[in-house]
Amino acid sequence: MGLETALRALLVSGSEKLQRVVRRVLSDLDIQVISCVDGETAIQKLTRERFEAVIVDFGDQASADQVIRGVQLAPGNKRAVVIALVDPEIAAGSAFARGAHFVLHKNSSIERTKSSFRAVRALMKRERRRNQRVPVEISVRCIWPGKAELACQSSDLGEGGMALRLPKSLPASGAVQLSFFVPQAFDEIKAGAEVAWRNPQGLVGVRFTRISPEARQQLKFWIDGITGEHAEEQDAPVPAELTDLSLHACYLKITAPFPLQTRLALAMRVGILDVRAEGTVRVVHPETGMGVEFVQKTEDDQAKVTAFLQALRSDSSRAPQIFVEPEEMDLENTPKSDVDRIQADPLLALFVRRDELSPTEFLNELLSQRGGAPIASIPVTASPVLL
Repeated sequence: MGLETALRALLVSGSEKLQRVVRRVLSDLDIQVISCVDGETAIQKLTRERFEAVIVDFGDQASADQVIRGVQLAPGNKRAVVIALVDPEIAAGSAFARGAHFVLHKNSSIERTKSSFRAVRALMKRERRRNQRVPVEISVRCIWPGKAELACQSSDLGEGGMALRLPKSLPASGAVQLSFFVPQAFDEIKAGAEVAWRNPQGLVGVRFTRISPEARQQLKFWIDGITGEHAEEQDAPVPAELTDLSLHACYLKITAPFPLQTRLALAMRVGILDVRAEGTVRVVHPETGMGVEFVQKTEDDQAKVTAFLQALRSDSSRAPQIFVEPEEMDLENTPKSDVDRIQADPLLALFVRRDELSPTEFLNELLSQRGGAPIASIPVTASPVLL
């Protein structure tokens, strides 16, 4: 009952050389590549087949726009990760504005391209795993705002949500609090959720919107045991270099940053202190780094980051270790920061201003906050390999 072994990517490019290089890189990562040379053919494939990723050559922008619209309209591929391959003179922001999630430069070296696609693969796997559902009947306690607690049974369960059997007379909608035990577990899982769909048979699908890192890990462990997916089949968390940290945000130096609005699990260690936190990507600079706002729903969440800050300040000689792992791309909801948090946190305030600044201006603002000297421009690799 495990996951399919082969991830599938659709590559749209009229360049035979580019196709060969992408195939070479992705074959090493166990990603199957299906190629086509034009938008029309790509649209046909998107309506008939399922892909975890769609790779688009932005050398033909009309075709690229056509393909991205096709991804957004194809029911089976709405959650596919869109990767734009761009020429060095094309600003990454234009590709993001057109709907790309990752932007890779065609002049990047093979090793840098492979490193970037490892991050892509991790997100591809996470998105597929979140859509997977395990049939299971367990007791679930539900509380809708203003209503009495209701006990019901589940129909299936996954990392991203579950299906519940509810009375047809119940006007199930909006937010709901859930409490349940997975089989053979001792700790109860509590999660905030929202109703995503309902069918005439009385099944209601809910999507988890708030779940602690510990509960999420427990759920993953149980699903892995049921599906038979071993740890070695999963991508390891991606290492990153912490360059800036505040109570509500951090900036991470990383070759292949994850897309805007990606929810991340962060493992942060300094000395003997090991902290797990969650965050949302708020700023992306391809091949440079990303800004992450911490998701702090409880006082305990904020206390973890506070303890980490204090540990760094008490012994600045210790280099922190940071590992990040994607949880999901929340493309439907634009994150909104609390006004008080923004006003009290210069780093988070800088993230909010990201659209006003060029990448170089943004990084110079970061350096200014640290008291460093400005830089002339962001370095870009210049070894022409892809084209």
